[in-house]
This record gives sequence, C-alpha cells and structure tokens, in this order.
Amino acid sequence: MSVAITGGPQDLPLLPSEEATAAWNPADLFPNEDRDWSEQSGKRFEELARKEALGAITSAEMLELDGLSALRRQSRQARTGEELIDAYLRQQHLSKMVEALKRYVEFEQRPRPAT
Repeated sequence: MSVAITGGPQDLPLLPSEEATAAWNPADLFPNEDRDWSEQSGKRFEELARKEALGAITSAEMLELDGLSALRRQSRQARTGEELIDAYLRQQHLSKMVEALKRYVEFEQRPRPAT
C-alpha cells in the first residue's frame, strides 16, 4: 500500500503507508536463505547496487536490493537512542512534506475560472 498523488500526468507512489511499513519485513524476501548478513549477501548487494547505478536493474532485483539493504542495516551495530529519535523525527518530517505536496497538487489541479 502506498501514499500516492493521483490525477496528475501519472500516479506517483511516494512513501509506504504506516501499516504497510509496519507489516513489511525485509527478511521475508529471502525465505530460503540465511537471514544473517554474509559475504555472499555482500557480494550480491554490490552486484545489485552496481546494476541500479547503471540503470539496468529489474523490479524484482530492486526488491531484492531493498531487502539486502535492510538486512545490511540490521546487521550493523545497534543504533543508539539518539539515532532512533533522529530516524523517527526524519520520518515525521517526511510525512508532513508528503501531505504538503499532496495539498499543493490538489491546489494546482483545482478548477480555474475561464479567462
């Protein structure tokens, strides 16, 4: 589920909804693989990151890269309380920006009197 701006030239998914984010577990992308970061995971991550940089990545590979990115972050040293608060505040600011952008798009798409 995504928050999207609709009615424009194209529908743009911006950020996953809170319920989708809460229910999503990157490890679910690799049900048959070890859920710990490994040398093999690192090599695959680098391969997919290279493909993404070159613009040659498929949507399935992009999902895999997202999962590996999350797995990589999880394997790093635990975040401090300050880092968690920063991440929470960042998400709050992003949510407000998305809402402001949606209101702006609605404003620009409003019917205007004929001139």
